[in-house]
Amino acid sequence: MQIDLNADLGEGCGDDAALLPYVSSCNIACGGHVGDDISMHTTLEAAKQAGVAAGAHPSYPDKTGFGRRAMRLSYSSLLNSLSEQLDALQARAMEVAFPLTHLKPHGALYHHARADAQTARCIVESLSRCDLELAIVGPEDGELMLAAHAAGLIYRKEGFVDRRYAAVGRLVSRDEPNAVLASPGECAEQALALASDRSRTIDTLCLHGDTEHAIQIAARVHRILTESGFSIGAPAHA
Repeated sequence: MQIDLNADLGEGCGDDAALLPYVSSCNIACGGHVGDDISMHTTLEAAKQAGVAAGAHPSYPDKTGFGRRAMRLSYSSLLNSLSEQLDALQARAMEVAFPLTHLKPHGALYHHARADAQTARCIVESLSRCDLELAIVGPEDGELMLAAHAAGLIYRKEGFVDRRYAAVGRLVSRDEPNAVLASPGECAEQALALASDRSRTIDTLCLHGDTEHAIQIAARVHRILTESGFSIGAPAHA
């Protein structure tokens, strides 16, 4: 059995270098909520050296709110912003000769794309505008999955090891108390439960680098999964 472990990197918080040995793919901030040419180049180089698959982590253009605030943008404005972010990361990926494999929206964009068909279509269209055919990582169900499938793109269902669930596939809002799990043991148990639940068919598990005790969580999650018979690896890109 194989499972992918992913982490959001290049965000200027946490210890990216310490997380890389435990994950098999990463999602690199590309200027919407944070990130610039230097951070993108540096993170791509580090991922390449570690053998970790790299993807884009675009967001609403919201540096003040770290991309976690819902924004009302026209379709064309959002498409232009996403395309600029993807173009910037793709240019850095070409510099280091390390091709991108996937796209995972960040923060409020991620959650809005689950519920809103127009936002989901905009994310998919940004890939075609940038001449990129990447897998899309997103929620277990919803509009983003439907839009990806309609475009003939690979879609990977994601579970979170360090976020509390209110119901199957539904995260507790970060505005609520105890929305983030910080206990390495609790995170490891949740990771194993998600990976083992065949009814949910989770393809990738997310570790947040800015979570308290993130490195200890990553180590504990990696260990419990491998000891339980899972192979940690990025999905083949096709």
